[in-house]
Amino acid sequence: MDRLRTPNPVDLAPALRRLSSRMLALLACTGSTPGDTPDDSDTAHDSDSNSSNDSDSSNDTAPEGLGVTLLAGGLDGLVDAVEATDGSLYVADAGGAWLITGDAPTRVYETPGFLSPDSTGGAFLSPGGDIVSLPSGTPIEGTGDYAPVGLDLMVTDQGDRLTFPGTDPASGAFGTYTVKADGGAVPLVGEGYTAAQRWLFRPEGETTWSTDADGDLWLVADGEDMATVVATGVPTGGLTGSLDGSTLYLGGGSSLWAYDVATATLVEHPLQLDAEVLSVHRSADGLGGILTTATGVYRVTWP
Repeated sequence: MDRLRTPNPVDLAPALRRLSSRMLALLACTGSTPGDTPDDSDTAHDSDSNSSNDSDSSNDTAPEGLGVTLLAGGLDGLVDAVEATDGSLYVADAGGAWLITGDAPTRVYETPGFLSPDSTGGAFLSPGGDIVSLPSGTPIEGTGDYAPVGLDLMVTDQGDRLTFPGTDPASGAFGTYTVKADGGAVPLVGEGYTAAQRWLFRPEGETTWSTDADGDLWLVADGEDMATVVATGVPTGGLTGSLDGSTLYLGGGSSLWAYDVATATLVEHPLQLDAEVLSVHRSADGLGGILTTATGVYRVTWP
């Protein structure tokens, strides 16, 4: 299989090692148009930031194309962000997880991790131990045994379920697992992976897509439990998809990438960002995505 064109894989480790921003000053710019930049008075930096870090606010300019809107800027060291169903933002940096409503950030969990919105206006956080519900911080007990990383919410007639990549606590084998949002058994969804999975997307429970740090795209087909590699060299900065599951969206470099499931083709949509896209999630309305860089959170309409 031909290797797909991709930028250098995104490494999240440096972001996790950075000090948390004070996050006491955010750009309240929901609905801003491309080209808006934060005023100096709206930007906070760590007291020990050097001059190069002080220039990070230049990364907060919303680029043209694809209907990009800057939701929050003037930040530092972000790892992930999602939009809740009520329009508020949950963001994660090295200092933990934060709830942003308007321009008032509130820390709701002191450990960083990867996020997924829930169906009731909150979010779920995968901090390396048990997955927790935000903003309450209530753990889904037993999930930490699997060392979950990224996670994805699936809304079903039988209730909300989370699917996540993890490691079998008994065998040490990589796999994907699912659990009810209010806890319970953790059955296996897919196995046969040769590397730890980082991001996951499960549309309607029919199939399970995931990516690893090497840029391999894995698929567990409906009715099967063995994972197979269907593409290599894909971007590694997040994974989500359209409402009907026909298109996957990935972040890589400063671009949004669209993978057509039917034709197995990958198309780059440059966003002209100065910082790399670290994560991509579907927006609350399902018509676009929430993109995170180290310094800002953006909404983008799907191409």
